[in-house]
Amino acid sequence: MLLDVTARYLVASLRTLARRQAALAGNLANAHTPGYARVDVDFGATLRAVWEDGSPDGVPAGGVAFLRADGTEVDPELEAVEVARTALQAMAVTALLSTKLEMLRSAILEGRR
Repeated sequence: MLLDVTARYLVASLRTLARRQAALAGNLANAHTPGYARVDVDFGATLRAVWEDGSPDGVPAGGVAFLRADGTEVDPELEAVEVARTALQAMAVTALLSTKLEMLRSAILEGRR
């Protein structure tokens, strides 16, 4: 493998954040669907599972923030905040992974000399 442990966890982080974005988007899309149950991906729990098991297969559900009168568990404003937060996390992880890959590229090119 060309990627070390750090790079593998950065990749797992990006995959987890992408799954969380998809879950949050589903929540927003169903914000006014009566009886819809909110879903979430617990970033920390998923990465702990990667550390312990080596694969991020489970998608732990998040807690219910509140319950609206129509029985929906989704607050569109809070979901939008979480979408933005997750996007920022993904940007940071992408920057870290890019730096890591650039270091690998430099090492490979230096070895050619």
